[in-house]
Formats: sequence, C-alpha cells, structure tokens
Amino acid sequence: MQGGGFYPTLKSQDILDVMRQMEIPIMEEDLEKPTPQRVQIWYEAFLYILKGISLEQIGSEVELLDYTDYPESHSDDIFLMSFYQNMQILLQQVGVEDFSLRDMLKPEPGRIRRILSGVCNFAMFRDDRMPVLEKYTAQADEQAARLEAMRQELELVQQRIGAIKTQRQRDLPEIKRLQEENKVVREELKRLQPTQASLVEATSRMKKDKEELQDSLGTIKYTIAGLQEELGKLKARVVHSPEKIQQAIAELNEST
Repeated sequence: MQGGGFYPTLKSQDILDVMRQMEIPIMEEDLEKPTPQRVQIWYEAFLYILKGISLEQIGSEVELLDYTDYPESHSDDIFLMSFYQNMQILLQQVGVEDFSLRDMLKPEPGRIRRILSGVCNFAMFRDDRMPVLEKYTAQADEQAARLEAMRQELELVQQRIGAIKTQRQRDLPEIKRLQEENKVVREELKRLQPTQASLVEATSRMKKDKEELQDSLGTIKYTIAGLQEELGKLKARVVHSPEKIQQAIAELNEST
C-alpha cells in the first residue's frame, strides 16, 4: 500500500467498510468519481463524529461574525471558509497536512482516497483504543469528582473559619472586659497575700495556744479528781453525832 503522510493508503474495500461502520453513506463509484456534494457530506460527518461539530454550530458562529463590510451574497463564502477551516484542523490532527479548498470544490480520486485513508485509519485506531480511553476517562472523571468534593469541603472549612473570625470580633469587647476583671482580681489577690500570711500565722498560733490550754485543762481535771478523792476520805472521817463529839472532847480532857 502506498503511504500518505504517516498513515497507509487503504484499499477501496477497507475504506468502504470503515465508512459504513461510521454510518456514512458511500458507494464504490464515489471513490472513482467523487463529487463536491458527496465529499462535503463526508466532511460534515467527519466533523460531527470525530469533533462533535455540526454545520448548525458553524452557521451560528458565522452569524456572530461582523461582516457588515461585505455584501450579503458573501455570507455563503464565509460559511464555506469556516467549514473548510474546521475540516483542515481535523485533518491535520489525523495526519493529512496538505488539505486544501480544492479538495472540497474539485475533489480528485487519488487525493480523496488519501484523505479518506487518513480519517479511516484514525477512526480504527480510536476504536481500538476506546476501552483504554474510556478507562482513563473514567479515572479522570473520578479524580475530577474527588477534586470537586475537596474543593467544596475546603470552601466549607473556609466559611467556618470566617464565621469563627466574625464571632471572635463580636466577642472581643467581652473578652477584653473579662481580661481586665481578671487583672483586677489578680492585683487584689496580690494585695491580700500579706494579710493571708498573717491570718495563717495567727491561726497557727491560736491552734498552738488551744493545744496548750487543752493540756492545762487535762492537768486541772486530774488535780480536781485527786482532791475530790481526798475530800471523800476526809468526809468519811468526820463525826456527825453530837454525843460522839462530846465523848471525844471528854476523852481529850481526861488525857490532859
């Protein structure tokens, strides 16, 4: 097979098979005697299948152009040039770098075969790689979803941080007031520290005096108990009967 660019020129049947797989209308005689109308139908299908660009989109882009300096009859020419430029970009991407306006208006069998071979080779390569492409596309979508979720989470965190900062600004006067009160309390505690020390010392001294008094009280109680015991003994020896007293006195007198 004769090469065209970096892709091989396909046999007629191969071109027909691939084109029909893409559901693009084509007959074998179209390859031998291509017409402008037929090739432009193919080019329109290529743009839509491979790039997602429709003639309606191209027409809309043309309508947005400011061509007030041109007669209205030139609008068709502008549309054709836009169509050609989009097709030229597509064909350059598949390896056909010498596409010209003549290939749309006066197509030649040899060149049309080369152009179709380039597009068909690319379509077959794309179909072969589609499972891999879909895999990486799915992974890319998953990563994009994760990135979006992280972005939303970051936005929520930033909102919470903003709310905290706003609340802090609102609370700042109260915080300053409490800090001033705390400072006053600390100063008062500092001022009362000597008094507290004196009170602790006085309390300790009073506790010691109490202990000494408790010891003295115990001694006194012990002494009182002894005296009470002695008093009891003395009371036992006391004579309460008048007769016994007279008798005792008489005995004392006799003994003298």
